[in-house]
Amino acid sequence: MLAILVQDAAPHPERAQISSTALAVRFLTDWRDVDRTKVETGDSQLTYGDLSVLWSTMNVPCPNDLALTCAHSRLWPPTAPPPVEHTRHTLVTTSPADGGRDRAELLTKAVASMVALDPSIRAVVWAPADHVTLPAAFREVAVDGQPAALMHAWVAFNVGNHPDGHLTGHTRGLGDLGLMDIEIQSTRRSAADTLEQLRGLAHYQLTEGRVIADGDTVGADARERIQVHHVPSAFDPSVTVLQIEPAAGGRKRGLFRRG
Repeated sequence: MLAILVQDAAPHPERAQISSTALAVRFLTDWRDVDRTKVETGDSQLTYGDLSVLWSTMNVPCPNDLALTCAHSRLWPPTAPPPVEHTRHTLVTTSPADGGRDRAELLTKAVASMVALDPSIRAVVWAPADHVTLPAAFREVAVDGQPAALMHAWVAFNVGNHPDGHLTGHTRGLGDLGLMDIEIQSTRRSAADTLEQLRGLAHYQLTEGRVIADGDTVGADARERIQVHHVPSAFDPSVTVLQIEPAAGGRKRGLFRRG
């Protein structure tokens, strides 16, 4: 699980790397609900219980195509110029390296505290979803802390045109939370309705967990029936995703809330 801080030149070069002590103090100030006895520091490392956040700053631009990432990210304001002229970046990751919501929450809190410490940060890239957020917006989502808000920091919702003339949609980022990403091969729904469908099912998984079985049907109300199948991803066949489509029958798993 990885976040990338896109940065301008450090105002104080001797303090270009965020110190562990400064981050620990800010972390404990920002998140009063954490257990202070579990917080420890190391060399560019903040440990909380059995999880750690590690970071490293490089005095070179981020290798990502930020102009393209900003253009595709629904979190990046269309009026804000992409930070393509930045001069350095910081990689922030978790240990152990595998995904999970607890790791995502710790990484989110640590990054939000880093944003408060470092005014040179121009953007936050959430790598599992391959999208980018303004630092202040990322911190606002982190402070909110509710699943519906965090979902938009962790998950990308993408809708585009299908060759058959309809729309297609998919999510990215749920897999790193230990859940299943969602794919819609083709739909006659509007773009707004397709996004709402993706968000609703993503929110349901975030709040209920990985409980949707292959062949279940779900819906936002008693009339809507959506068939769910576990299938190989169209983007990476080694990954299993939830593929959804309208259904006439099947086992009713329950209602999900739109988020």
